[in-house]
Amino acid sequence: MVYTSPTKVAHVVNFKKLSMGNDEIAQKIGIHRTTVTRILKWFEKSHDPYYVAPKTGRPCKLDARDVCIAAHMLAKTEAANVTEIVKKAFPQVSCYTLAHNLNVYGLVCHVRRSWPYISLANQEKQRLWALAHASWTVED
Repeated sequence: MVYTSPTKVAHVVNFKKLSMGNDEIAQKIGIHRTTVTRILKWFEKSHDPYYVAPKTGRPCKLDARDVCIAAHMLAKTEAANVTEIVKKAFPQVSCYTLAHNLNVYGLVCHVRRSWPYISLANQEKQRLWALAHASWTVED
């Protein structure tokens, strides 16, 4: 749904008070006629063009400022990872919640797998051993 500014809402209400039709109001303001109907029905309940209904669902545990603080902590190396940030600054939030919110700043939070270094010579030895023993059975 497209957001309708309070100015447009006020214009719709004023035009309706001047006893203009919904189609005429829609053409004059540049919105769809069903939007005019919806705005008028909504305005009857609130009587305020600036009123915004409270959001449904669970409120966010972190606001934009908290996520910005966490990003700065990582940038200034006050914390090495998300777990340390949670312990230092946000004990009420899980690591996954903070990591999800840090994605807004382009910070991807994941644990890097550690792979053992195997030199090229040893890789070739492993390959030759596997080829030599490819025909072995469970008993061998």
